Amino acid sequence: MKELAQSKHPNILKLLGWRGTHFNMQLIFELYDQDLRKYVNGKPLHLRVSRKLSHDVFRAVACVHSHCILHRDIKPPNILVRNQPLAAILGDFGCARKLLPNVEGASQQQPLTQDVCTLWYRAPEILLSHDNYGYASDVWSVGVVMVEMHNGIPPFRKSSEIGMLFDMFKKLGTPTWSKELTAMRDFRGVLGTCAFAQFPCPEVFPFGSPGQDQDVIRAALHFCPSARISADVAIHHAWFS
Repeated sequence: MKELAQSKHPNILKLLGWRGTHFNMQLIFELYDQDLRKYVNGKPLHLRVSRKLSHDVFRAVACVHSHCILHRDIKPPNILVRNQPLAAILGDFGCARKLLPNVEGASQQQPLTQDVCTLWYRAPEILLSHDNYGYASDVWSVGVVMVEMHNGIPPFRKSSEIGMLFDMFKKLGTPTWSKELTAMRDFRGVLGTCAFAQFPCPEVFPFGSPGQDQDVIRAALHFCPSARISADVAIHHAWFS
């Protein structure tokens, strides 16, 4: 994480210093008055505000990914908010993981744990026990955060992994079988044993307002990780212009 700490990105929480003891390492960070959960407080944000904060989060995630780091716990309590000037600051890298660069001929990435990211913001590939999830899982979390800023509440709120998947299927439609999805360890089990999990895609996308903000959310909440928009592409979307 050394290079990330030295990047001094305006939307990433700054590490001011640290000190070690015989028992632990104490890190000193910037102090902010509130996080995004308190800022939203169960109420939809004005479109102008949600656009600014969404862009800030995507910028932070794009920087994190450019350093081959996967955050793995993007959620409103880990996004701090500054009022003057308005800005979102991504923090809490306790679950972050450095990924190997995708180089042809290099050894395969070690399997990643599924016990990461708060359940309501966890990407479907992690819920389906995919061992080699990647940067797209962070983008899914950002998409969920965007919906929460629009609606005041997270879009998927269940207490179990299987409940989360069924809630996603109900609201977005059960994904069609593809080579990418069927390679995930639990995909066949979930869809092969539960007939009621077959839900049609909604005629109208249920999240965001009809417009370019909805396009960004739709691209972030794609079931197939390879089809999901990347953070560095998202920051250049016309909605943020």
